Amino acid sequence: MGVAEKMCDFIFMIYKGNKVLDGTLAQIKDQYGADTIRVRWDGSASALQGFDGVSRVTDMGHYQELQINNDPQLVLHQMVEQGAVSLFEIAQPSLNDIFIRIADPDSDDQEGGAEA
Repeated sequence: MGVAEKMCDFIFMIYKGNKVLDGTLAQIKDQYGADTIRVRWDGSASALQGFDGVSRVTDMGHYQELQINNDPQLVLHQMVEQGAVSLFEIAQPSLNDIFIRIADPDSDDQEGGAEA
């Protein structure tokens, strides 16, 4: 997915026989919003999962990527209360992250797997 993000101008993705993504990378990312935060702090990555508004934590090694469903400032406030923050970036999800959301094996088998 990382290669597709760097090389492709237009993306068309099929999942379970149905078109789930179609458009430019910018259009697709705009559709999924800016619900991702990249953070680095002196607390543990597992502690982030317990924060209000955090729905998923992915440990990327040197930083953690959080999917949030709340105000990012509230997450930052919780982090500052428990440790020193050295990176806090609000970002759009990667193409890989978007596909994982569409193809989530834990979700019910929805028609097409994506929201319209």
